Amino acid sequence: MNNKNLLVVGASSEIGSAIVRQAEQNNYQVIGTQRSGSMPGLFMDVTSDESVKSAIQQALADFGRIDAVIYAPALSSDGLIHALDDNAWSNAFDVNLFGAVRVARHLIPHFIKARQGVFQFVSSTAAVRGATGAAPYACSKAALNALAVNIAHDYGRFNIRAYTVMPGYVDGGMLADLPVEKKTLLAREPSLKRLATPDNVAHFCIATLDSPYLTGTALTLDGGLSG
Repeated sequence: MNNKNLLVVGASSEIGSAIVRQAEQNNYQVIGTQRSGSMPGLFMDVTSDESVKSAIQQALADFGRIDAVIYAPALSSDGLIHALDDNAWSNAFDVNLFGAVRVARHLIPHFIKARQGVFQFVSSTAAVRGATGAAPYACSKAALNALAVNIAHDYGRFNIRAYTVMPGYVDGGMLADLPVEKKTLLAREPSLKRLATPDNVAHFCIATLDSPYLTGTALTLDGGLSG
């Protein structure tokens, strides 16, 4: 997919920024979206359907076409299940799942017309192993995996592919503010005995884009966490 156009949703996050850098190093033309109007990039609020629609229209106007999209936004509502209210659940799902649905809804017609396109959603191993004190996050990421499978099934005949990448523990993003002692304990769990970096995740995300038979699956990048 070298020299093709890549939309990175959530480019201002640590993982999103790393994905943009890695993509540009591999000759992708990248347009990144961000939710803060004070930062460079295309504004997109994934919780607003109108904002998603407007941003994608602008991206298409600027690019002429979009060949692939990587969806990287993530939100965690922390707390035990009995203590979390409906807002905690809806907020996590609105960003982690429904935002991805909005992006897919407005890009699928373009991909159908082009008879090609790739959806890559950044999920988490929490989708399959759970996450203590973060059930909304884990459940929404599991639903994101299911979304990718359904896009793959429904639109494969148009050469549209969809899959998720599931990182394990990453030294950045939502774990960035953890105390060093806690990070040290987490680093003991994977077989590689270290946390992933945002650049590790970004390298994997870009490396898998150019795989023409890859679709309808969830790829694990956890350093042997499940081993």
